[in-house]
Amino acid sequence: MNRNPNLDELVGAETTGAERERLQHVHDLLLEAGPPPELSPELEAGPKLKMTVGKRRRVVKQRALLLLAAALTLSLIFLGGYAVGDQRHRAVLNGIWQMKYGFQLSGVYFFGSGERFANICGCGLRLGAGNDTLMPDGSFIARNSFVGKPIHRADVRLLKSFALGARRRVDGMLDLFNAFNHAQFNNPSGNVSSSIFGQVTTTRIAARITQLSASFNF
Repeated sequence: MNRNPNLDELVGAETTGAERERLQHVHDLLLEAGPPPELSPELEAGPKLKMTVGKRRRVVKQRALLLLAAALTLSLIFLGGYAVGDQRHRAVLNGIWQMKYGFQLSGVYFFGSGERFANICGCGLRLGAGNDTLMPDGSFIARNSFVGKPIHRADVRLLKSFALGARRRVDGMLDLFNAFNHAQFNNPSGNVSSSIFGQVTTTRIAARITQLSASFNF
């Protein structure tokens, strides 16, 4: 029967004081925990060829699933066609200029490339939502193949602050929406059989709008 060694056998009787109490506490904890568990025969033998091959197969399967998901996504994007409202490019710029005498000038410029919109034949050869793309000659209209006009818009604000004591002020603001009065047209008609096919009949954004406002801060 194996006997657990005492502290004197391990460190000797020369160690005394606080150091011996600390070592005694560690020694008691180790005795209470007992010997470490024995390793299983599989772990002692180390990795085998079967284990390595099985892990490699799992990795290959995971990569194959990822590639399949990527292929399906690309198929939906390129084979399914573009969605209505698809916009390739979009940019927004803004800035603030703090001027003298309490004036502040700020603005924002927005650019958006043309959006794709729905196009149909209007011939009634195939009924059902989204199916009216069959032309009389037997050809089909590509799904959402038309692109509208780009969007340009600039909004400007001029602000003047009037101090009313240390903690209060009044801000007067002049806002110009679509400041340069740039025409923003909606998408044209996408009905091939319509008499207004390809024509723009409405605008997207109203003409220049001027707004005066004030705010009281306290």
